[in-house]
Amino acid sequence: MYKKVAIIGRPNVGKSSLFNKITKRRISIVYQEAHTTRDTIHSKVSHNNSVFELIDTGGFDFDITLKDDISLSVKKRIKEAMAEADLVIFLCDVQDGITPLDSDIAEMLRKLDKKIIIAANKADNNKLQEDAVSFYELGFGKPYPVSALHGSGVTELLDEITKLLDFKDVEDSSTVKDIKIVVVGRPNAGKSSYVNSVLRLEKLIVSPTPGTTIDAVDSYFKYRDKNFILIDTAGLKHKRKLKQPVEVYSMLRAKEAIVRSDIAILIVDGTIGFVSDDKHILSYVYENKKPCVVLINKYDLMNKKEIEIDLVKKAEFLKFMGEEIPFLFVSCLSKQNIIKSLDLTISIFEKLNQKIQTSKLNKMLHLLESRGKIKLSYIVQASTNPQIFLLFVNNKRHISPDTENFVKNKIVKHFGLEGVPVTVVFKEKNKEREE
Repeated sequence: MYKKVAIIGRPNVGKSSLFNKITKRRISIVYQEAHTTRDTIHSKVSHNNSVFELIDTGGFDFDITLKDDISLSVKKRIKEAMAEADLVIFLCDVQDGITPLDSDIAEMLRKLDKKIIIAANKADNNKLQEDAVSFYELGFGKPYPVSALHGSGVTELLDEITKLLDFKDVEDSSTVKDIKIVVVGRPNAGKSSYVNSVLRLEKLIVSPTPGTTIDAVDSYFKYRDKNFILIDTAGLKHKRKLKQPVEVYSMLRAKEAIVRSDIAILIVDGTIGFVSDDKHILSYVYENKKPCVVLINKYDLMNKKEIEIDLVKKAEFLKFMGEEIPFLFVSCLSKQNIIKSLDLTISIFEKLNQKIQTSKLNKMLHLLESRGKIKLSYIVQASTNPQIFLLFVNNKRHISPDTENFVKNKIVKHFGLEGVPVTVVFKEKNKEREE
């Protein structure tokens, strides 16, 4: 869909800081501990009327002692990012100068048939900017001094990126509306496995160890001629269960991902069933007026009795929301119902962005009887995504929760908005502001 630019470098040179500075959002976790970035993080970047996909990667290390599953997976993801990239930003630390590991990475990059830009980060003053010339030695042409902290040199770096990439064969993204889906759930419920099943490749690190994903990871794909951004997140759990600072950051990134999404997919481990953490996650999703699809994972491992119990628990669990929340039994391992889940999100996205004519709204309103002392006068659609309606009445003080739910349910049923959070705001007729 887009030209791809990968940021490559050894640990702690500031790859995630530069990624966040370029994207102008705090997407990648920045933390002093090495190897904090594990998965590859993706985001669209617009510069000079061009759009490309920027990829943040983990710190590359040739240390042969790093042979645990996660370290090997990180290296695999970095190599995959380099392979799919149209251009590589080789990021170094100007304050450290050229290290042996930088030289090893440079040797590896020289074997690639890729456009490569070398950038020297942490050039936070004039002296350090001048020191960046030493990186000519690595053989990639002019080094670009940048400061991810202050932002200096970033515009010049972006200018060079857009100059080197050919955007002629890339679709005009300004007219394309992405469907942003955030995948949430408790640790080890199967979030990354679901994303991998959708993408049909091992893009994310899947491990039986809870807490493997610590960042919110964006993946881009196309299905039924629609562009999707699928956001995998760290497992959400109650604040009292958070033990490390990086876990707090992970939770914040997951919550930020919910806010910027269109639709949430809640993954529930079917072999365990619904628990209080699932309820907490769903509450946060609905606080932000996001529609949600519940996927009960590990269907292939469940027996008939477990399925029946889950259905009962599901009904009790979702009742507190007062919303019609769609759900599916899925298996990320066998990919059962994975395609159905995507079809379901497309249907919800269309409802979420459905525009309703004012005349049709008021025709529906006239079918409703006045509620006691309340006269329902006029209704308009204030916004889509989220769906918000303004209803003018004679007196707001008599509005009860029952009346609000009555009107909301009528709108949902009449216009087929099941599965989408609907808000009705009551205003008094001929009054400019609410009491």
